[in-house]
Amino acid sequence: DELLETDAPHGKPRKNILAEEFQQRKEETENAAARMGLNFPEDADDRVADLMDSKNLDVDFLIFTLEGKNDMVLEEENIGKGGRAKVEEILSANQDKVMTGCFLVCGVDDREVTISIRRKYIQFIWVGSGVSVMTKGRVNSQSGEMKNMFPGAHMNLQLMGDIDGIEEQSLEKELLAAGGAHKPTKFDFTNECLQDL
Repeated sequence: DELLETDAPHGKPRKNILAEEFQQRKEETENAAARMGLNFPEDADDRVADLMDSKNLDVDFLIFTLEGKNDMVLEEENIGKGGRAKVEEILSANQDKVMTGCFLVCGVDDREVTISIRRKYIQFIWVGSGVSVMTKGRVNSQSGEMKNMFPGAHMNLQLMGDIDGIEEQSLEKELLAAGGAHKPTKFDFTNECLQDL
């Protein structure tokens, strides 16, 4: 038996009122989520594809900057050659910004007889030390979208105003730990080894 209590002020069955309230809350939640969603540039997927393309030697890093609450922009100086060192330089100069991006590191396995090179992509989210508490909180809910922009990444970093996480020694340790049984003999953070192929 279905119990249908009526709500005196509206004269509607209580079950219908609850269903309407649920639908209204669901729509409000979906609208809030849409407002929180990030807007990447139209060519963002193409730019990420350029980074991940093993034949493209002109791009080994890419950084999007958060403007406003949810607009991700890509400035021309934030894509190109320079790898880890260029990323560190850009992040250090932007303590008041939220940025996300990815850079290439080459794992070099030099066994004298053969040399193999494996491309490793390191995705990061940068929250500078000068970023407001409100923005930091919003980034927590947006971080999934930021990571999803780089589906081929081998490692994800969350950098909270501290650049130490992308120093070579720190990355090398993390990459070796994540490498499993087949570890490279060294890492090339400049990616110059790709020029010799």
